[in-house]
Amino acid sequence: MKELNQNKHKVTNQSKKESINKKKMSYKKQKQVWGWIFVSPWVIGFLVFFLYPLLQSFLFSFYNVKPTKNGLVTTYVGLDKYKEALFVHESFLRTLTESLLEALINLPILLIFSLLIAVLLNTEFKGRTVARALFFIPVIFNSAAITTAMGGGEALREVMETAGIGVLSRAFDLESFLINANINETFVTFIAGTIEKIYVIITFSGVQILIFLAGLQSVPGHLYEAAKIEGATSYEMFWKITLPMVSPLLLTASVFTIVDSFLRSPVTDLMTEAFNLQNYGLNASMSWLYFATNMILLAIVLGIISRGVFYYDE
Repeated sequence: MKELNQNKHKVTNQSKKESINKKKMSYKKQKQVWGWIFVSPWVIGFLVFFLYPLLQSFLFSFYNVKPTKNGLVTTYVGLDKYKEALFVHESFLRTLTESLLEALINLPILLIFSLLIAVLLNTEFKGRTVARALFFIPVIFNSAAITTAMGGGEALREVMETAGIGVLSRAFDLESFLINANINETFVTFIAGTIEKIYVIITFSGVQILIFLAGLQSVPGHLYEAAKIEGATSYEMFWKITLPMVSPLLLTASVFTIVDSFLRSPVTDLMTEAFNLQNYGLNASMSWLYFATNMILLAIVLGIISRGVFYYDE
């Protein structure tokens, strides 16, 4: 009798586990379905409006394209347009390399700054709504329409830097001070360059702050309550709860930061110049080299960050 009862308990426990696993699988499938539903407008738009021009530009990169009265006349030249972009053009390769290095330098700075500001804005204090708006205002003013209306972004940026960072640099030479303090010169150069980019960091971090802020507001409150009961400090809660919970958003913020950095790159001006000169083959080859560089950088960064991502399921 005891053996029969034990076998019944084992069967019931196994059936419960199987039902729980089925529920988990169904929940995962539901998330996948909803994910595809949210992505479907972009997929449809890409297939209808972008796929054909994308393939056409790829083909143009292997041809010498000349506009005539009867349409475009194409002559196959193989990889000559890619060689022209990389080795013949006076500034494309240099500008592309500079844009790549700048994206690599700005990425960790923007992510760290955005996460810290989001943590601060997520705390309760008077004027929190105004503070959030102030950090997002540069995103609005940095749009193309506003920049054109205000007569160009470079002039505004120079005024801001002269009024802020320029005055500070003239009043106090931080780089010389740190070097005289026997601090590594490479580290000092990095710090000084970061300080000079404060205006750029604040201007380009609005969307990342919103991404992290949305993630922080979705963190379950019971995790912090349990940590407080266990006597955890705010510092420990940040590293053990906050950072792991928002780690998936590091991927989203990284993708946005890299793509946004490349969109603002001077390389786009070179591609526009080639297009205006009706050198469509060179324009297409530049575009695909630019695209390939962006994709390689994204793959490397996401491959590194994804190793430390933590996914939480209640």
